[in-house]
Amino acid sequence: MYSLDSFLRISWFLQLWRPLVFLCICCFWALYAVAQADEPKGKPQPSVSGKPQDSAAKKPQPSDGGTSNTKPDSNTLLNSPDAREVAPYVCSHKHESDCPLTQEIETMIKQHFRQPLQNGRKGDTELAVAIKNLLNQEYAGAPIWESKISYAVIHLVDEGSGDAGVMPNRWILAQRKRKGIELSESLRILGAKNITVIFLHVRAETGADDPRDAFGDISYRAIVEHKIPVNLSNLFGVLKFAIANAKPSPQSEVSFMGYGMLADIDTPADVTIFSVRTSQNELIG
Repeated sequence: MYSLDSFLRISWFLQLWRPLVFLCICCFWALYAVAQADEPKGKPQPSVSGKPQDSAAKKPQPSDGGTSNTKPDSNTLLNSPDAREVAPYVCSHKHESDCPLTQEIETMIKQHFRQPLQNGRKGDTELAVAIKNLLNQEYAGAPIWESKISYAVIHLVDEGSGDAGVMPNRWILAQRKRKGIELSESLRILGAKNITVIFLHVRAETGADDPRDAFGDISYRAIVEHKIPVNLSNLFGVLKFAIANAKPSPQSEVSFMGYGMLADIDTPADVTIFSVRTSQNELIG
């Protein structure tokens, strides 16, 4: 049998039970409300190829290593004191027999311009074979891609296909590996102080007897900005030739190339490469 003292203690507990339960419920709802307030209201929209879907977005995307999606205007590039020439016009096999761009390489690139770099068995396609053959060529007794340089960036432009005024183009990265040359289209380079830059234009039309008279003023320039990491980004997804003068006739088809080296890159950095007609001081694009 309970004593009077025990009964008083039980009565006291029963009187406090309801307020304690109410207080616990209030604390629970308060914690839940705080958690909901800290949670983001909507999920971020996924991006395609590392580019933000909202064209107004200016924040760097992780997949492109911090490169902004905003393209500088032509005046900014042409007048930039930081722009330096890295790859001038060099030659065309049509008038120079020792040009690294041989007729065989030219034919393979024209025929297989849109091919992937690897086939279904992860072997080299005809396009990849042609590019690797070009990289192993020499000019004036020196290799166009020095063995001490780990990376080469190749810009392929097909001027004779595509819509009017628009030329298909591809940027390809070559890297020296233990098993040989590896080709990709990622254009992400880490820790490289020196990079070889090569451009190759096929099916270009000209009325000049010597391609140098029509294309000798084409030069590729680069602007290096100290950022993270080293990225090479072509300025234009689709290049266009902006030529003020009318093309002379009759027209003949020619392919040409140029190359050079972007040296002493202060890594980490972003590198923007663009092409210019130096005689007219205008962008090709």
